[in-house]
Amino acid sequence: MVVGGFGVAAVVFMLATLTRTFTTLAPLHLAGGLAAGIALSFTHGTIGRAANPHRLFGLVGFALGVFGMVFLGGTPGIVAHYGGASLFVVFALIMGGAALLAAVFYPAVPTLMPAVPNKSSN
Repeated sequence: MVVGGFGVAAVVFMLATLTRTFTTLAPLHLAGGLAAGIALSFTHGTIGRAANPHRLFGLVGFALGVFGMVFLGGTPGIVAHYGGASLFVVFALIMGGAALLAAVFYPAVPTLMPAVPNKSSN
């Protein structure tokens, strides 16, 4: 679901660069956002099932902050130079990169979570 969600978002955002009408752009943007949201939701669930989820959420939060600075520092210049449609190219490249990284590095997750012992029953 993670690789598929990011992959679908990449394709949909690239398709969004081909349109100039809001009636076509809005559903494409909705579909791309939904696909990316599904991928992120599954990623959050995987992090929550990690052996040390608080540490991993901290690392992910730090990485998101660094990525945000790069994204917000670079994207306005790209859009100013190449026009509004270039924003969707940036989105597509980010989602495509996320799909590729997830395909290569995403951890195998067991289908069932191990039982957590009830500490209050001791």
